[in-house]
Amino acid sequence: MEFKPRFPLAKSMPNSLAVKADKKRVTPTVILRDQLPISTWLLLGASAHGVLSLLLPQSGVYISGIFLLAIAFRICKTLLQAYGILHNPEIDEAVLGKVSAQIPDLEGNMPTQPSQEGIAVLILGIKSNHPLGAFAPGFKHISESFTKMLNVLDTPEGRQKYGFLNLSSYVGTEASTSNEIMTISYWRNIEGIHEFAHGPVHREIWDWWNRTEKEHPFISIMHEIYHANGRSGAHENVYVNCRPTLLGGTAYPTKVTGDKEDSELAWRNPLVEARRGILATSDGRLGKKSNKSSVV
Repeated sequence: MEFKPRFPLAKSMPNSLAVKADKKRVTPTVILRDQLPISTWLLLGASAHGVLSLLLPQSGVYISGIFLLAIAFRICKTLLQAYGILHNPEIDEAVLGKVSAQIPDLEGNMPTQPSQEGIAVLILGIKSNHPLGAFAPGFKHISESFTKMLNVLDTPEGRQKYGFLNLSSYVGTEASTSNEIMTISYWRNIEGIHEFAHGPVHREIWDWWNRTEKEHPFISIMHEIYHANGRSGAHENVYVNCRPTLLGGTAYPTKVTGDKEDSELAWRNPLVEARRGILATSDGRLGKKSNKSSVV
């Protein structure tokens, strides 16, 4: 018996999480914020206030009042949301309860056993060790090239040709500034990753890097690839009260037959209910005999 999807089929392709964040201008804001330590941002704010007070000495009190009112508004809004008086938009996209991502087959059919289908994971990373951080020479070119590659992959044609499924981006927390920018992407198989890597869009930035690597010793780039076979015990996952993210945020093309002879393309999210049954425990999601002490 197939696992029952938590979401209905989507008629249009959902964008990857990284593309959604970029459209909302979240990613540039987070990266910019990471370029300076919090103490420098505070000093910049204090300096801006000082400059305005010097240029508009008669308005200094009013400017301070505006800043204080803005802070008071944000604090009040947060408290009202925390106590349930105002709506909390952060929870809108969360899938309440316990779910697990079970990968459909190539036709879009849901599996009948846990971890039945294989998955490939590509982790990419970049870091600037330059005093200018992300404003260092060459960094912008790499960033623009990455966006160009994602624009090719995050299309119905790119997803079907290369088996690309989703990409999420993260900023590290190991340094006060200029942390690694990491992306985690999911693919049907490693062959699709290699096919794209040798394609024209990636080949362009690859060749540029080989030509200019010695000019950019302050730029770190890295990647890791993992492949989990489609068999019991190969991989497992669980999400509790989470937005669809990582493997749970992937989308799989599914042929839907309508009244016409030709089939239309729809998109399936892999999240299924995991509060009860075989998916309720880690052993169960791995296809093993359930152990009461197993991690959920």
